[in-house]
Amino acid sequence: MDGSSRGCPRKTGIGGLLEYLNGCVLVLFSGPICEGDAVNTELWAIENGLEIFANFGWVGCKHLVIESEPMLLHMWTPR
Repeated sequence: MDGSSRGCPRKTGIGGLLEYLNGCVLVLFSGPICEGDAVNTELWAIENGLEIFANFGWVGCKHLVIESEPMLLHMWTPR
């Protein structure tokens, strides 16, 4: 899942995919969202992916691995 932003704050967009471990794609998603910064955009992309995962009824029957920007983990972690 990914988000992008041009400047801070600017119009932003998200995108991502849900796939099996073998690479077979289940769902693709993308689209514009509101104005924001890169961190919030990335969070919106993750939230959107989680909602899709839940809405398809995959919770409890499929595993979910979230891949995102490594620096965001550093920014979210308390110091």
